[in-house]
Amino acid sequence: MTSLPPSNLDSTYGCLFLSVIFSAVLWGVGCLQLYHYYDKFSTTDPRWLKAYIFLLWIVDTAQQVLRLQIGYVFFVKGIADPTLLHYLPKTFASGGILVAIVDAMVQIIFARRAWYLSKKNRILTAILCLFILGQFTATIIYTIRLFSFSQVLQVVEAVHVELAMNCIMAFTDTMLALVLIYLLRKGRSGIKTTDSIINRLIIYTVGSGLAMALCMIAALIAAQAAPNSFIYLVIDESLPRLYLNCLLASLNSRESLRENLQRGAMEMALHLEDHSFSLPRRALVQPDSFSKTTCPGAIECRVDIDVESGTDHQNVSNYSA
Repeated sequence: MTSLPPSNLDSTYGCLFLSVIFSAVLWGVGCLQLYHYYDKFSTTDPRWLKAYIFLLWIVDTAQQVLRLQIGYVFFVKGIADPTLLHYLPKTFASGGILVAIVDAMVQIIFARRAWYLSKKNRILTAILCLFILGQFTATIIYTIRLFSFSQVLQVVEAVHVELAMNCIMAFTDTMLALVLIYLLRKGRSGIKTTDSIINRLIIYTVGSGLAMALCMIAALIAAQAAPNSFIYLVIDESLPRLYLNCLLASLNSRESLRENLQRGAMEMALHLEDHSFSLPRRALVQPDSFSKTTCPGAIECRVDIDVESGTDHQNVSNYSA
């Protein structure tokens, strides 16, 4: 019977235990963000988006349940029957399919944002979708291979496949983030107030897309540095929760962004209104005696800014929805 040396317990089952704990914590954070989302946007967001987010949460929750079941087998049943520690539960590979679905569903939302920000550029959007499809396919292929594994050590020995899959995922996340950052920078209008909003969107993009890519790179480094351990699983098992949390955080941030945009537009309107000018009435003149050098009455100049239909408001809406 194949067994793990006792000296490897910390770097194998210990890391697996930590991955279950961290994943559960992030799932709880995602539930709080989901509640905040429906509390704030249940009456404003389109039905398809609310249903899409709920379906995404259901898939993520199902994957979390499978991970908890694996933890129960190893760390509860394994106490009574240590031989269970050497074999993979049947649900281990099933969770990989759900991970692939969660990752792809979140990335599709980011690709949709690029579609609108690029003024519906089909070529650019098609390239991004191909990256997402490639990542989804790679994850499914790896998951199919997991179904043929029966022992824990087989997962350790297949770490090179995990490395290849993480490379594809890191590349896809980086491309999505860079494209969104470029499109947001290109959409700047030169107005200080609205440009500050776009800068905040860029920061959110860096904090979500590139942060996910950095997590992938960290998992790659961990798998390369310790190929005979489960250290990389501490990061990998948390990625689906991180994907969902980043998406919900970006959706929930729309409230503050729109308030800042409207506040800036009101300040600008008041500023322009303070600089409105009036020319004094010089004399009453007949219409036929009007000339370029006379003015029939007061002239007022006022500029109203419609934040609901402005270009920058559309950038915020298209990015967030």
